[in-house]
Amino acid sequence: MIADLSCQQERYEGIKNEHGKLIAKYKRFLTKEQYVLQKELKIRSILLQLQIELM
Repeated sequence: MIADLSCQQERYEGIKNEHGKLIAKYKRFLTKEQYVLQKELKIRSILLQLQIELM
């Protein structure tokens, strides 16, 4: 959603001026969500490697 709006700079700036805090919180949420997903994938990878080694 935000990525789509960033292509429409004027509209994005208007929404950002009206709802700046909300957009900042949403961006922070997305960043944290991506961080968690990356950590989960890393843990899965390590567990798979461990499983292979134990075979």
